[in-house]
Amino acid sequence: GIGFGILVNSYLNKSHSSLILSKVQYKDGIYKVVNNRGSMYERIIRRESRKIIRYIGKSNKENIRLLDFGCGKGVLLYWAKAAGFEVFGIETSIERARFAREEYGIERLDTFEYVDGQVFAERMDAITMLHVLEHLYNPRELLSRLISYNLKREGIFIVEVPNWNSWQRHIAGEEWLHIDISRHISHFDEDSLYTLLVKSNLRIVKTEYFSFHLGVLGMTDALLSRGRIRKGGKIIEKLKEYDMWTCLLVGVVLPLALILEAIAALLGRGGIIRVYCEY
Repeated sequence: GIGFGILVNSYLNKSHSSLILSKVQYKDGIYKVVNNRGSMYERIIRRESRKIIRYIGKSNKENIRLLDFGCGKGVLLYWAKAAGFEVFGIETSIERARFAREEYGIERLDTFEYVDGQVFAERMDAITMLHVLEHLYNPRELLSRLISYNLKREGIFIVEVPNWNSWQRHIAGEEWLHIDISRHISHFDEDSLYTLLVKSNLRIVKTEYFSFHLGVLGMTDALLSRGRIRKGGKIIEKLKEYDMWTCLLVGVVLPLALILEAIAALLGRGGIIRVYCEY
């Protein structure tokens, strides 16, 4: 059955027991490591990272410890460190972890595949998990263990996943950015995500549905795929590679995508679900 949500990707017709995907599946497409520091794409990620950091900083605690689970290239941790946080990361991709260390100076970073127990010496004031749950075969088990062993009481947990009920998913159909067979294993709507969080003893504080990164750009991608205009890979992949044809397409479609995505987010149908919780 579907358990606590719409979880198992209907495009995959086999069962799994592992907790997280193998590292070898994260070396191409949007997971390919591209040095885009200083680019418009990096500035978009930085803006969204700072929003999360400001929220965590409102706790007014000293020496805030932040663990970013699935930290990728380390952008969020870089800006959190600049804000005075003590930062920690887990990233199973060796290449992405190396980039985080060398380019963003993230030193306390582990590359093991988490199964159980406490990761670092002390519990965290905040844990972020941005676009990780959809990659997990057993998100409920991993999340419960991660929270119970690693987050302080009254600590902050922030999770973000693609929104299965989004307008962009309905527009793009099987061409939706996040139907990424073999890498996106689980899909969530609001109810299934809430159920998962509550069962992990988290109290939901607020929910957001708007993202420029995967919201507006995701809607742009959906519109281009619907119009059969998109060619040679998804929009975000091509933007990372500074593809001129893609930049021109995005410039034309972006105003419409921004309007549609803003309305969708207001109705809870944005491209992402971002939930802020307390433990």
